[in-house]
Amino acid sequence: MQVEIAKGEIPDLLCPACGSEYITHDAVHVFNRKEDSKYGQHVTIYNGDIHQDSFMEDCPSPRRGGVRLKFSCEMCNEGFYLVLSQHKGTTQIFWEKAENQYAHYRRIGKAK
Repeated sequence: MQVEIAKGEIPDLLCPACGSEYITHDAVHVFNRKEDSKYGQHVTIYNGDIHQDSFMEDCPSPRRGGVRLKFSCEMCNEGFYLVLSQHKGTTQIFWEKAENQYAHYRRIGKAK
């Protein structure tokens, strides 16, 4: 199935909690590893800083790589991630609530 979007008509992402279009992203997590590898590369960009480690526990894919984009809503103040995950040759995309939306920021501060 091919989805066609007319030029200039790209839809806005909406807050999964309240439906507002006023969401902003403030962190990006990229996880890269070979299939089934326990270790890989984890790169975080947050607040103008780049941090790299081999922390894979937050990787959205249990066997491959993934991406987490951290968002917060200006209307309801909820925090959540837009997640891209690889699984058995497919790429999945979904929203995930950030239960403790600042936990990974504290980890970054300790890992220098």
